[in-house]
Amino acid sequence: MPSFKYNILCTRALDNMLVYKAANSGISIDSINFVETEPVSSEKVINKIQGYATKKIMAVFTSMNAVDAVTAQLKNIPDWNIFCVGGMTKETVFNFFGPDYAAPGAIAAAGLKSPEFEITTDTTVISVANYLRTAIYTGLGPAADRITLALGPEQTRASDPASLVDHLNTVLMAGGMSSSMRTVLINAVTQIPSTNTLERVRTAIYLVVNSPEFAIDK
Repeated sequence: MPSFKYNILCTRALDNMLVYKAANSGISIDSINFVETEPVSSEKVINKIQGYATKKIMAVFTSMNAVDAVTAQLKNIPDWNIFCVGGMTKETVFNFFGPDYAAPGAIAAAGLKSPEFEITTDTTVISVANYLRTAIYTGLGPAADRITLALGPEQTRASDPASLVDHLNTVLMAGGMSSSMRTVLINAVTQIPSTNTLERVRTAIYLVVNSPEFAIDK
């Protein structure tokens, strides 16, 4: 019997390859389906899905099962603005909405694929940017139980824009920031008065998390 450092009980079935990789890393995963879900496939629901497929709507998927249930009734890719949680739900969305999609322009001309851009629109871009700004500047959640960022360590570095940017490169981008992006951020932070350390930090974080280098998986 192999010895595992961690033993995990998962409440739904997992891909065998994932279980195998975990075992090679000293993690034992026992997966058991405690809940079984079935799509609602009544004529009323099917007609409603197919009706929405002809409209430009904002669709929010909260599980991979929901994606499977909806896409099973779609004959073509609809013109939807799509929001979803990450992990398998996001992968399931991408699997339907074209893994070979290439955004027109420079990406297509370079022969590259960009499936994430098939469900990216001007609406989603602005909505995400506004959401992230709220999280950074105000916090998330109700006033009585709001989640805010503790930026004390970052403020101690704010007097040196290069030091601040290098720190954020480490904690937010795992050291993957390009030299050109680093220069842009340092210049932007330098424009803010050195006495306003909190604004320097907030601006730097906001620019990082909205940058293409941060947002696009590599």
